Amino acid sequence: MAVNLLDTIVRSFGPSVIDRLGQRLGISPSIVNAATPMVIGFVLSALKRLLGQEGGEEKFNSLLKTGKELVGSRGLEAFVGEADPSASTSLLDILTGDNSIEQVAANFAHKSGLDPQFDPHVAGKMMGMMAPAVLNQISSLAQEHGLDVKGITNAIDENSDALASLGSFDAILDDKLGLLDDLKRGLSQLFGRG
Repeated sequence: MAVNLLDTIVRSFGPSVIDRLGQRLGISPSIVNAATPMVIGFVLSALKRLLGQEGGEEKFNSLLKTGKELVGSRGLEAFVGEADPSASTSLLDILTGDNSIEQVAANFAHKSGLDPQFDPHVAGKMMGMMAPAVLNQISSLAQEHGLDVKGITNAIDENSDALASLGSFDAILDDKLGLLDDLKRGLSQLFGRG
């Protein structure tokens, strides 16, 4: 039985979780709602990339275990209400690979189209709060549907079109923003354009 990872995980972040995230991040729930599928897509894309690398399966299993430990027995709303984004640093280091978390958060904020409220600081904090929850959801779905690593990889592959519609996650993971990008962002914020 195929499981639609992206849709299932997005649906698990219901209105009460979105509102709670908005409160914690200091941004409107509508921005959180728009960014949530992108953060989930980022995690799924990063996992897919990781699973294609040597030693990726071991790192993947470690990520799922850590996500499960961080969330514990709490529901998503309770978890995001208490989550410490800095506790996810090791998770994000593995997910972002050779790029720094700060660089990926800057890319994510810049490419999300949600400027100016969704700046790199907010993006990084949201990624840090959501990554363990997403990994915990993947772990639960894998257990519920009897998916091994190959099954999860296949489930991510089945979502490739939907993931592509959310953004270019390879660019978010790989891009090194330069001075011109900084100037464009500065001008956009100065003149109120996203």
